[in-house]
Amino acid sequence: MLSDGREEGGTAESRSRGRRAELMGGVLPTLLLILAGVLVGGTWSLHKQGAPRGAVVVTALLAVLATAGGVLWLLPGDGS
Repeated sequence: MLSDGREEGGTAESRSRGRRAELMGGVLPTLLLILAGVLVGGTWSLHKQGAPRGAVVVTALLAVLATAGGVLWLLPGDGS
C-alpha cells in the first residue's frame, strides 16, 4: 500500500504505464530524428544565406545533439 492509501501495482495502471513506455520507446526517437533533419536543413539554409557563423554553428550543434539523442535512444540497454 502506498502512503496515499492506494494499492501498489494496480493492473490497469501498470498496463497504462507499459503502453506509454512502449509508445515513447518508438515515438520519441522518431521525433528527435525528424527534428534533427529539420535542423540540418536549417543549418544548410542559414549557411547558404550567409547568416552569422554563430547562428550556423549553434543550429548545427542542435542538429548533432538531436541526432545523437535519437540514435542513442534506439540502442538496446539495461532499460530495454
